[in-house]
Amino acid sequence: LPYNLFAKRAHFSNWACLAFMHVKEEVIPDEHPVLAQLREEGCSIIRTPDVHWGVFMQYLAPLLVSHYKHLAILLDDVLLPDKGQHPINVPLLLNQLREFNLSAISPSVGGASHRNIIPGGNYTEQNCLTSVEFIETFLQIFTNDAWNTYYPMLHYGGGRGFCYDTCFKVLNPSIRLAVDYSQAAW
Repeated sequence: LPYNLFAKRAHFSNWACLAFMHVKEEVIPDEHPVLAQLREEGCSIIRTPDVHWGVFMQYLAPLLVSHYKHLAILLDDVLLPDKGQHPINVPLLLNQLREFNLSAISPSVGGASHRNIIPGGNYTEQNCLTSVEFIETFLQIFTNDAWNTYYPMLHYGGGRGFCYDTCFKVLNPSIRLAVDYSQAAW
C-alpha cells in the first residue's frame, strides 16, 4: 500500500472516499491495518483484481456522483506534501476552480511524463496558476459538469487510462483547465 495513503486522505478529509484496488487479497489482505483504518474513516474500498484505473473511472457514472460538486481522481503512487516549498492545498485549488470558472484543476506533478506543458520549461519556478490544454491524470479535481463531459470518453478498451487527459480538451474545446504551479505533487 502507498506509504503516503493517510497523508493523501488528510488532504481530502471532508470528502467522501472511494478507493479502488487492483491487487488480489493474497497480495494485500482485507484485514491489512491500512485498509481497516480507511474503512473506519468511512472510505469504501472496491477490490477488482487486474483492473486498471481507466476502468475504475467508469465506475463513477454521472448518476452516481451527481450530488457532489467536485470529483477528484487521485492515483495511488502520487505523493502530496503538506509542507515544504510547494505544498498541496486542496481548499486553494477549489477556490481557484470557482474563482476562475475552471472545469478542472491540478497541482503541478514532478516527474510527470508531460511535465513541461507551460512555456519556459521548469514548472516549479513558475509558481502561478496557468491555463493548460490538458491535465495529466495524477491528481485532477473536476467540477461535476466537467466530469459529466469527461465521462462519455471513457471506454472499456482504455483500461490503462492512456490518452484521456490529452483528448479531453480536444473533444470539448470550451472547457477550461489549469495547473497551479505553486503546488507540487510527486
